[in-house]
Amino acid sequence: MKKLGILDYQENESIRLIFYRKKALEELFASSKRIKEDGELFERIIQEMAKSKYEMERWWLDISQKYSWSFEKDDIWNVNFETSEIFLDKAINMDS
Repeated sequence: MKKLGILDYQENESIRLIFYRKKALEELFASSKRIKEDGELFERIIQEMAKSKYEMERWWLDISQKYSWSFEKDDIWNVNFETSEIFLDKAINMDS
C-alpha cells in the first residue's frame, strides 16, 4: 500500500460523508428482507446505492487530478479518516 498524501479538512469530511452514506445503504440493503419484497423501495435503494458509488468514483477522480496522483483503473483507494492520509493499493490480478 502506497501513501499518496494527506487531505485537507474539507476534503476528508466530503469523502467521509460519501463513504458512510454508501456503507449505510449497503448494510440496509443486505439486512432487510422487506426491501427485497417491496419493489418500489428496492428500486429506490438501488438508485441511491448507484448514486453513492458514482459520487465516490467522481470524488476520487477529482482529488487524484487535483494532486496529480496516478492510478490504474482497478486500483483500490483508501483513506484514514482520523489522519486524513490517502493510500493506494494495487489491484490483485486474478488472471496471473
